[in-house]
Amino acid sequence: MKAILKHLNIQLMDNQKKGASVKLLVINNPDGTPRWICNAASKKPLFLKFYLIKSSKSQLIALGIKTVFFLGLQKIFFKTIKTNFEAIDETQEPIINMLHANWAIFTGTVGPNNKILIYEETENRSSFYKVANSQKTLSLIMKEEEIIKELGTMNPITFTFPFIERIQKNTIRVADISLFGTRTTKFGYLHQSVLSEIYARTSKVIEANALPMFNISLLRLHQLEECEDKRIPKGMLKKLRVMLDSMRYKTIEAGLCHGDFTSWNMYEKNGKLAIYDWELSNSLMPVGHDAFHYIIQQGILVDKKPWSVIKKEIKNKLKPELFLQWSSRGQLYMEEYLEFYLTINTISCLALFADQKEWHTQVYWFLNTWNEALSDAIKKLIPQRELMIRDVFDFVNGKNYAAIKFPNTAPEKLSEFSDIDLCMEREDVDSMLNYIKNHPLTTHVHICKKSFMATILVYMGDGGILSLDLIWKFKRKSLVMLNAKDILKNTYQNSYNIKQMGLLDKVRYIGLFYGLNDSNIPSKYRVYHQILINEESRLDEILYCSYLDNSVLKRDLVKCLKKEKENKYLRRVFNIMKYYLDSFKQFFFSRGLVITFSGVDGAGKSTVIENIKLKIEKKIRKRVIVLRHRPSLLPILSVWVKGKEKAMQDVVDSLPRQGKNNSFLSSLFRFLYYYTDYVLGQFYIYFKYVCRGYVVLYDRYYFDFINDSKRSNIKLPKGLIKAGYKLLIKPDLNFFLHADTKTIIKRKQELDEPTINVLTAEYIRLFNELDESAEKQYFTIENKELSQTLVFVMKETTQKLAYLS
Repeated sequence: MKAILKHLNIQLMDNQKKGASVKLLVINNPDGTPRWICNAASKKPLFLKFYLIKSSKSQLIALGIKTVFFLGLQKIFFKTIKTNFEAIDETQEPIINMLHANWAIFTGTVGPNNKILIYEETENRSSFYKVANSQKTLSLIMKEEEIIKELGTMNPITFTFPFIERIQKNTIRVADISLFGTRTTKFGYLHQSVLSEIYARTSKVIEANALPMFNISLLRLHQLEECEDKRIPKGMLKKLRVMLDSMRYKTIEAGLCHGDFTSWNMYEKNGKLAIYDWELSNSLMPVGHDAFHYIIQQGILVDKKPWSVIKKEIKNKLKPELFLQWSSRGQLYMEEYLEFYLTINTISCLALFADQKEWHTQVYWFLNTWNEALSDAIKKLIPQRELMIRDVFDFVNGKNYAAIKFPNTAPEKLSEFSDIDLCMEREDVDSMLNYIKNHPLTTHVHICKKSFMATILVYMGDGGILSLDLIWKFKRKSLVMLNAKDILKNTYQNSYNIKQMGLLDKVRYIGLFYGLNDSNIPSKYRVYHQILINEESRLDEILYCSYLDNSVLKRDLVKCLKKEKENKYLRRVFNIMKYYLDSFKQFFFSRGLVITFSGVDGAGKSTVIENIKLKIEKKIRKRVIVLRHRPSLLPILSVWVKGKEKAMQDVVDSLPRQGKNNSFLSSLFRFLYYYTDYVLGQFYIYFKYVCRGYVVLYDRYYFDFINDSKRSNIKLPKGLIKAGYKLLIKPDLNFFLHADTKTIIKRKQELDEPTINVLTAEYIRLFNELDESAEKQYFTIENKELSQTLVFVMKETTQKLAYLS
């Protein structure tokens, strides 16, 4: 407190017999430093002038404090200090008279812009004093003094500002303009009118790279990129670099900007806005900056809204006709001005945060929202999966986590087939789930929660997919493998700012993962046996043998783990119960898909299916089963006569459509036999695969019976076979692949040109007809370019899976 009062020309005396005596009331910050100071004899809580009363909680706190003062109980509820004081420089009056009871001191918000604020009431006036305690804050109050003079020459119509008077070199007095004013928390017509007037009087056209603040942002970003502060999100800096580079040569309109245009820096009074705290003002900033700032700051700090909600509010408040007044370029460019605000403001604040030793909770609120907003702004420039990965690691940057088996590379450079496994504390998993669900790049999200982990599948607007495993307990079935708390204690940070699992923990995890899954450890990990040479635990001895001999010692591992505390007695019982509950939930709440591929021989079905299978398994993390033509619960008819091996060999050796069956009864029998397989088999497939989350891919399906029954040696009326489809469970997606006749014959010489043309036409007609009754379920694809076909099929597949999620 001595250091604070020293700036007011007041010195506290150690000798209680010297100077004037006063009793002070002091309310501390959580860290024990003074926050508010006032005379203990004060009958009003004047320090509430510095307290933003917005939420229900803040209103209750303010009401409680006022009640305490009204009842005269403040000396009981709050800390009081009796002290003696005198002026440091007797030739100058102290800024306040501490013997009076008409003042309150706010020691200021922690940070490089910290200054001392004083509120004083006299018979004639009420005023605030801003006392600079550093060279930087001195420049801020000097700037405020300058801008107030400039505003005086404007003689504004829609707003007022406070009278300012220089008291001392480091102090200005600012008139209190709050009397009879009311706070406004919503950006409305009055705010629009104020900004319209300011821009009408001050805006001009300028190229971005001629904007002083743009060049300052370039310098600050370079400094942030070079600094070694691990708290600064690296993914965010990369996005800011892309943003700055993309806007360098844009021509914009810029004008006067308040700099902290928020609900807590203004009152509504007599049909005007009374605006104060102009110290962060700038004479040349992109138009719209203050409007964006008002809505975004309110959304983050007060309403705690995600970016997706804040952005909707921006679009609702800043209508095309309003922005046309401000920029004369219309709504088409509003998004660009928003990008300028996000970029300049984020860089400016990151530079401030980097100078702070300790970050308060609100800093992380800002970082998460800005990160979402930046990703939303550049999602057309960078693959959304890359942006999402950057944001995920920026989100966990200040949290306790460990990346599992993560390569030493920039996270956004991960293969599209790689997922991300993180060990996290249980409470952080919930915040991560909420963050991803509300992220602007997320179109759908599938979450599978178990007793020890959560698997998240994130679907993005450009078709990107990201799979995350968030683990708070390492288990294989009902066995606890490793202690997650110990793993989180042993992390290290790599050169890409990623917290990695400790090497010994990683070696144990890999050995246990493969061993308990009854698999050999891949050769690329075998060198890790050296890490275990000097370890003496029984578990490490078993793992050492597994690494060294490439042996699978599952039984030994299970026996060893069962002796651990977490796997014994009641814990063992609970672990088993949780495992069965997890299995039950997975069976009943994990939905798969049935996808069919049809087409004449040579249309490219097999190649497409092979690639789609790989992509679904690697990108969407779904197990895939490929079936040919039908469920095959019943074997082909010839098996009953020739035996399985001979019958299958005959199928391989023979060409399709060579059967000579013309008998109606024989055809009917064959059809009913195979139809029975479809009817019964569909339930078998559904419960065995679909209910367990599998994706079932059919290479040909029932449509072959309808359009090409000759292939199955069946000759029946088409209408009869087609009617049978009505009783089948409809597949989720059906793709008919076709190509020009020459391409098909070049691929396979099994059908002649007329047959190919007829079959193709029949399939297209059938799929168009079926699609009318079930939209977005039947698709015809001209399979010219494999890559384009795969993109289309994966897009429809991911959308369907996302919808089912």
